[in-house]
Amino acid sequence: MTQETKFDFNDGNGLVLASRHINPNGEKGGWVANTAHVDATCYVGENARVCGNARVSENARVYEYAEVCGNAIVFGDAEVCGDARVSGNVIVSGNVIVCGNARVSGNAEVSSNEDISWGRMLSYNWTHIKGEKGYFRYGCEEHKLEEWTVEFIEERSNFHEPDKAELYIKELTFFVEYLNKAK
Repeated sequence: MTQETKFDFNDGNGLVLASRHINPNGEKGGWVANTAHVDATCYVGENARVCGNARVSENARVYEYAEVCGNAIVFGDAEVCGDARVSGNVIVSGNVIVCGNARVSGNAEVSSNEDISWGRMLSYNWTHIKGEKGYFRYGCEEHKLEEWTVEFIEERSNFHEPDKAELYIKELTFFVEYLNKAK
């Protein structure tokens, strides 16, 4: 870490003590509040932020304009990138990538202990995992997991964004099937 100074993370706490993370390759990294923790083995991009009581450990990476805040924990080989925000009591682990404009909040746990290539779908801008058990949110649609049938996904995808419907249907169907197996 570099020398402490005050930095405003725009999280409602105003100026707080913080310092820049020094990445494993020696490069200057992003801002880390002194109340947060980032392992020396982790990468935090120069424009990324870690604040609140957040923890980033093992080989996790936070980069581009991503933020990890609140009591969030990101570890393993997980990545948070783009303009993504991980907050609340969220746990992100394994080989998961959360990026784009994704928002993961509440008490959600997003993990992968296997190399599941479609598990990385969490990077799409319209994906939001809700912390309440048994609920999944797709854009502005939030329903119990059992309501997300193939027919329901097709109907909602064609209604909201017809030009992307085929991609959404394929990936949402895989993801919902995975969540149903994990129940």
